[in-house]
Amino acid sequence: MATNLQYAPIDGDNKKIGVADMRRIYSKFADTYNKMLDCDIMYCPKCDQWKRNTGQHTGFYKDDRFKAGYFPICKECVQMMVEGRKRENDPPNETKERVMKVLELMDKPYYDDKYSDCVRGIEAQKDDPGNKKAYQSPFASYITQVQSLPQYRGKKWKDSKFGSYEERPVEETFDENSEFFKLAKEHFGAEYSLPDLNFLEKEYSDWCERNECNTKAQEEVYKNIAFTQLELHKARLNGEPTDKLTATLQKLMETGNITPRQTKTDITSGIESFGQLIQKFEETRPIPDPDPELADVDGIGKYISVFFLGHLAKMLGIKNKYSKMYDDYMRQYSAKRREFKGDEDSEDIFAKVFGGLTDE
Repeated sequence: MATNLQYAPIDGDNKKIGVADMRRIYSKFADTYNKMLDCDIMYCPKCDQWKRNTGQHTGFYKDDRFKAGYFPICKECVQMMVEGRKRENDPPNETKERVMKVLELMDKPYYDDKYSDCVRGIEAQKDDPGNKKAYQSPFASYITQVQSLPQYRGKKWKDSKFGSYEERPVEETFDENSEFFKLAKEHFGAEYSLPDLNFLEKEYSDWCERNECNTKAQEEVYKNIAFTQLELHKARLNGEPTDKLTATLQKLMETGNITPRQTKTDITSGIESFGQLIQKFEETRPIPDPDPELADVDGIGKYISVFFLGHLAKMLGIKNKYSKMYDDYMRQYSAKRREFKGDEDSEDIFAKVFGGLTDE
């Protein structure tokens, strides 16, 4: 039985505590139970412990095969399986064979070239003792990218590629001498790689196009936003914390007055009421007349004119254009009494109709 979970007191313990303490204990117990229902804490059967699974402390990998939406073995135990450790103090020995066995168990794809890239990336950081990535597992970097990047979405173990990564996205080719990269180097400098410059320039242009950019200060804010977005992108790929970078991005957006809240305030500034907003639309941007073929597609205007206004005018004995429209429309569906012209008084017709009756 797990030992790191809060349990309700048993009957023998109830006699030793007061009502206030009992209420506090059961309130805490109820809170723990709700966290279990929401999967904010989950039980790992391998280490027999309850682990936090919320916010930046997600202790389990996502897995839609299970009802809870998470793989039942915690991340720490998965890492120990990959590294072949039975105890926490055992030295790690991560191998491709163990990685593949764990990925098969998790039904995640294995791409040999991608995993090799992660290994090389971690090895390249070992010369820098202050870099946290030097102590990160290649598997942790690999599984983070497989679960977060869109090109791997929906991929399973059956999609694995052993020995070559055939489905790796084709890298975009860049022309360093193009006008695009000349402009990018003017904005951000020539020290960055072409993929980084491509990302920075596209983000910078997008911010400038969607927001006001008339001053040097606004340009600098958008450049710093692009830099921060690039760092955020790389941090997510490497499984690093993004809290500080996200806060920096938020502050830059506030400095540029382009947060969603600030943008909404700017749009409605100077408008005191909804009626004034309508008046502004009517005076500055009036609604144009519709095209003739779209003016009254379903004929609802004609129905109102004929059957409401026309019928009302007919009832009240008012002769106007609406009553005429009503008469003209109803005449199409009215039966007329046959009339005889010229021989209405003919004795022959009377005889044919009534059988030639005569006065006695």
